[in-house]
Amino acid sequence: MLSQSTQYYIENIPAISSLQYFCSKLNIPWDDKKIMSTHGRSTNIISAIMFNRDVFLLTGGEFTPDIICRDMCRKNLGHLKVWVGENLSYENERIVQYTAEIIARMKFDSLSVMLIHNPDAIDKDMGLRSIKDDEFITGNTPMTKSEVRTVSVGKMNLKCGLTVYDIGAGTGSVSIEAAMKLTEGTIYAIEKDKDACELVKRNIEKFKAYNIELIEENAPHRLEALPAPDSVFIGGSGGNLDEILKAVLAKNPCVNIVINAIALESLNEALRCMDKYKFESVEITNISVSKAKKAGPYHMMMGQNPIYVISGKGCEHLD
Repeated sequence: MLSQSTQYYIENIPAISSLQYFCSKLNIPWDDKKIMSTHGRSTNIISAIMFNRDVFLLTGGEFTPDIICRDMCRKNLGHLKVWVGENLSYENERIVQYTAEIIARMKFDSLSVMLIHNPDAIDKDMGLRSIKDDEFITGNTPMTKSEVRTVSVGKMNLKCGLTVYDIGAGTGSVSIEAAMKLTEGTIYAIEKDKDACELVKRNIEKFKAYNIELIEENAPHRLEALPAPDSVFIGGSGGNLDEILKAVLAKNPCVNIVINAIALESLNEALRCMDKYKFESVEITNISVSKAKKAGPYHMMMGQNPIYVISGKGCEHLD
């Protein structure tokens, strides 16, 4: 209306916000909080908690304070301190402060507010660096090495809010490195080997990468139940590459795919599938890494297995 006429004068008089009111009741500043709302929208609350010391939530619908805290407990975040405000400024106002584990057993009105404090929030700058191999818990499970991992994650074209699959997750090294960049997203680590799954769990805890969902299954099983991926890394297909690509393309025809292969037969299979499903912008990169190893007063270059990195983007008009 204002853009069409100059005859009107409008004075905007805002009411105090629930954030300001709630923080004043708690005697804490409000301007350094990560503000989120679950009112009629999809919100990645776990990622927000993971990367922010203080998250303020407007709850609503199925996302009640107790449901949110149950999900936190599932992610081993039940020890975090949580404040909940209900019916703010009314006679029946209620403000409580407990751990998420206790809040999960209580009941609240759907339209409440929450403040979640995470003193161990991850610095978002973690996503700017490559994680060294010796920082991971590895056991006897093969791991994608640092240099290959860096190139592979780079070719996944990640953005902060994407949904990502890591198929054949192994130790979880690619999942962890990608998770540090998904400050508002989720990564699904899919691994069939039980020992490897235990390593993934331990690495999730070590890096506090709670935006990773571990799926203990052999892909493509259970992929149909997951949200559509924006990007998929395939470090191991268990001989099911064709079926895996068919499944992810059915969920997102424009999905970005990155495949690692060691054997020439695996490379040929990847290229055959890329051609079969009409992937666009296909690239093949061969990475050969040698690292120095000290032998007495000398340094010898020790070569690692060369790795093929195959990447491409699904064709939107795939028949």
